[in-house]
Amino acid sequence: MVNYQKMIFITKMNKSPLKIFPYFLSFLALLLTWLALSTIIHSELIFPSPASVFIKCKELLFTKQFWNNFFTTLIRCFFSFLISFFLGSILGIAGGKNSFFREFMAFPLAVIRSTPVIAIILISIYLLSSRTLPVFISILMNLPIIVTSYFHGFDNVDPSLMNMAKIYNFSSVQKLIYIQLPACKNNIKAAMISVYGLCWKVVVAGEVLCLPKNGLGSVLQKNQIHLETASVFAITILFVFFSWLIEATVKGVLRRKWKN
Repeated sequence: MVNYQKMIFITKMNKSPLKIFPYFLSFLALLLTWLALSTIIHSELIFPSPASVFIKCKELLFTKQFWNNFFTTLIRCFFSFLISFFLGSILGIAGGKNSFFREFMAFPLAVIRSTPVIAIILISIYLLSSRTLPVFISILMNLPIIVTSYFHGFDNVDPSLMNMAKIYNFSSVQKLIYIQLPACKNNIKAAMISVYGLCWKVVVAGEVLCLPKNGLGSVLQKNQIHLETASVFAITILFVFFSWLIEATVKGVLRRKWKN
């Protein structure tokens, strides 16, 4: 038995470089394309080279201002994620349990889903402060995803389990806890991952337009106005890298907590 487990471990170790290779190859292709374009355009102002951008990345990582802006944006994303999940769970469960409320929610969710983010930002900019607007926009964009995930989960409930619950006189709360919410598990997990990625994009987009005192979006807008293209590229790369890193951590936690 021990030898068999050892063979499985060795096999997985041998396969791991093969899994990494495609990612490395795609990264190399992207880097070479970037290098070729920067060489052809030959203007650091329009399209900076990878070398100048990576040097700028290194400089930013050692500046206090960058980390202040990064953590401000991170906190906005964190709060928008929590509030979105809390409100979405309430509305999703209510709609899953009550067909009338579900139909009532259908039109507002469709409107939110189809309205461009930029339009909602421009409308809300007159109503909210620059600090709260990015969070509000993120919550508004995330709600349809979370609510719909609950709706789909309730639709996937096994009818035989509900019949069994009826025979054993399960209360409404017991049906929710032991049958309906477990059926929503995979949908909720997928929604949480999608919502997390959307939080970053929407919050930064809101910061770019409403220009709060601190935030990565504000820095991007200011650098773009001052034609500091290398800084715009560098902040974008760091933003993508850290958001990917946190997303990978979230996925890892969800896989451990919610194993199939």
